[in-house]
Amino acid sequence: MAVIALVAYAAALPLLGPLLTATVPWAVPVCGFKTLSGQPCPVCGLTTGLAALMRGNLSGALNSNPLTAVAAVLALGEISCRSLALGLRLPPHRMRAVARIDAGLHKLLLGAYGAYSIAFFLREALVR
Repeated sequence: MAVIALVAYAAALPLLGPLLTATVPWAVPVCGFKTLSGQPCPVCGLTTGLAALMRGNLSGALNSNPLTAVAAVLALGEISCRSLALGLRLPPHRMRAVARIDAGLHKLLLGAYGAYSIAFFLREALVR
């Protein structure tokens, strides 16, 4: 049952993304870093990129922020792990394994963000 719900959720995302951004434009967050400094931050464009990805526009997503695809894949991995763990009512030892996978996905995302942030700020420093 959890697998069916997960597949239905994943199938609905491309339909819900444009609907939400069209009907609730105020829900798109404003970048505090850019507001204070006037400069873009490493995650500027990530929301736009995820919206483009939900519309099926991979090139638009990557042009908005190269981290978009990595964030989306890892987030879907986390959602999958948690949905399966909760839906299948796994025994405690299996839940610990799922928790380790989930923590590993978090570490990958933080590592990707860290590496991208360093490259982003180095590029910004070299451009000036």
